[in-house]
Amino acid sequence: MLGNASGSVVNANGIQIVSYRGEENFWGNIWWWIDGINHYANATTGECDTYVADHGFTDDSKAAPYEDTGMCAKYGNGYISAFCYSEDFDWLFFPDSYSYNT
Repeated sequence: MLGNASGSVVNANGIQIVSYRGEENFWGNIWWWIDGINHYANATTGECDTYVADHGFTDDSKAAPYEDTGMCAKYGNGYISAFCYSEDFDWLFFPDSYSYNT
């Protein structure tokens, strides 16, 4: 309901949902599993090739209907300091770099 705006709404079950700049649920309250993202990580570089699909979900697949996002997500320790971006997948948020400053 809020789109990319910040604020809160109450859903049909009477639960208040907070949104900050379009991002909902900062507390990680996952109520169900969402499939469709496969990462292929390189343990040496900490980089991940990312593939997504909206149907025909399978584990460990780069084949259709999965599409290469062109994003090179990174994993590691520290605070996320930047996110990957792709015009075609502008709804995905994956960490691109980390900052180790406290």
